[in-house]
Amino acid sequence: MTHDAADFRRLVGRTHIHPGLVVILEAADRATTERMVRAFLDFVEEKREQEDPATYMVNRVVEVTSALVITTYKLPEYE
Repeated sequence: MTHDAADFRRLVGRTHIHPGLVVILEAADRATTERMVRAFLDFVEEKREQEDPATYMVNRVVEVTSALVITTYKLPEYE
């Protein structure tokens, strides 16, 4: 989990596979960050019921904004 998306993208660009789910949170105050984390956890719980977590999590990024908008994509689509 990170607030520094640019640094994450720079680091992950050096590898072909990321074994886990990466979460990028928009920088925000503590209360908003807590809401974003809760939204992410609810999202993951819902996904767990729909897909195999081991398959879903590999090379996957989840971004959460302070408006609680959740965007997902597979790496390295950001390039």
